[in-house]
Amino acid sequence: METFPAEGALPLALEEIAFRLNATQGLAGMDRRDRAGILLRDLMADRSALAAVLAEHEARLDRITWALYQVQRAVISPRQVPRRIVAVRTGTRSAMEAAVLQLGTCCELAEQKRVRRAWRKRRGSGQPTAEEFFVAAPFIAAEKHRPGFWARWAEVNPAG
Repeated sequence: METFPAEGALPLALEEIAFRLNATQGLAGMDRRDRAGILLRDLMADRSALAAVLAEHEARLDRITWALYQVQRAVISPRQVPRRIVAVRTGTRSAMEAAVLQLGTCCELAEQKRVRRAWRKRRGSGQPTAEEFFVAAPFIAAEKHRPGFWARWAEVNPAG
């Protein structure tokens, strides 16, 4: 990794997207105490030999197109969680992170492991339940969901 920082940064890019869209995701597993992903970038931060890899990762994130995503999940059971992601708009990293902050007037803002989310609806403690939030992340898709999502969403979120 330290010999080839550009190549070493690739797994970090995948982790960045996964964690931003789902806080339980991380390449190093999940911390059961706070139900958040254990991030490879955090494990690497204390290793000075990997500083070039982390610097390349941050530089790459600043160069690529970002999106403000709306993420909706219909939690039917622990193993059945249909989701929908929509890129509401695209732009630079800083512009999309600022867009999340602007949603603080209508949503609950929360930060976890340096990622801010604007929560419209938090997941309930039981199932079925729903969650909906906005987050800035590298742009990967304009819209993504499986057939049947809307029927499941209506089941767990009758208010809309």
